[in-house]
Amino acid sequence: MRPILLLACLMGLAACAIHPGKVDHVRFASDAKTVLATTQEGALRGAEGDGTRAFLGVPYAAPPVGERRWRAPQPVQAWAGVRDATRIGADCTQAIGRRAILGGGGGIVVGSEDCLYLNIYAPAGEAERTRPVMVYIPGGAFTVGAGANYDPSKLAREQGRVVVTLNYRLGALGWLAHPGFQATGEGLGGNFGLMDQQAALKWVHRNIAAFGGDPNDVTLFAESAGAWSACYLMVSPRSQGLYQRVILQSGGCLEPSSLVAAQDAAQSGPMFAERLGCAGEDQIACLKAMPAWRLSRAASLRAGINGPGSWGPVHTDATVPENPAEALREGRFT
Repeated sequence: MRPILLLACLMGLAACAIHPGKVDHVRFASDAKTVLATTQEGALRGAEGDGTRAFLGVPYAAPPVGERRWRAPQPVQAWAGVRDATRIGADCTQAIGRRAILGGGGGIVVGSEDCLYLNIYAPAGEAERTRPVMVYIPGGAFTVGAGANYDPSKLAREQGRVVVTLNYRLGALGWLAHPGFQATGEGLGGNFGLMDQQAALKWVHRNIAAFGGDPNDVTLFAESAGAWSACYLMVSPRSQGLYQRVILQSGGCLEPSSLVAAQDAAQSGPMFAERLGCAGEDQIACLKAMPAWRLSRAASLRAGINGPGSWGPVHTDATVPENPAEALREGRFT
């Protein structure tokens, strides 16, 4: 069982499931076979069996490590030969624990910063015509979660959909805002996880036809913090053309105490850095040199999905230029 699921299961925070997104029933089916697909970045080797075709652990952006920490997601470097896509990629770095999940710090850290992967599931066989696409954003209070915690193979097999699940950066690594980020051209920050989600949607738009999907028939569906993200994506001009409809499951983005402007979120950034021992002028360099596990265990000092002391997207920046409540009320959304 994946560490995040095991601990969450024992704590009563999640249903117990064993490696659901790895779809062992596909990979090790009696009729299992190798299948290939070619994306703009390179060729992939997936698995087909039990009526489903799966390509797992596919990178949609470069690893956000080193100087790419707290930067917009960068393009994947093309590869030569055929890349194995029969195993899930790493979960994004996250701290597991009751207080940690709500943004209060502490917890047991699992996952990796090298985590910007997605998984594609489709009906078995070659498609006679392109199929509708569904892209799922998982929830987890913007602190935990992963695309591989879900098995959409039945949805793909029985409903004839191409289904994509994805990871995005979590906790401070995904949602920290700080005035020092302006020096790298990233504005005040606070929306790195949201930019990851848009990068995944752009990857789908470019590549999903290679898996039998229709890039012009995409439904974005999401739950809890994922639905909160989708609500912000709806009011981002950068989402134009990336999907045609949205399903929000158990989550909106209109709770007043959780609607935070980037400028307000950034005010807590210097204090966040100081609490981690980064004093002086170049706090960003200090934070970038810090182990990811320390950042993941640090408590939020800004407001987010659960109000004060939590994480989540921000508005009034380059990604989300206005308050979602106002944009939705005035009809300015995709």
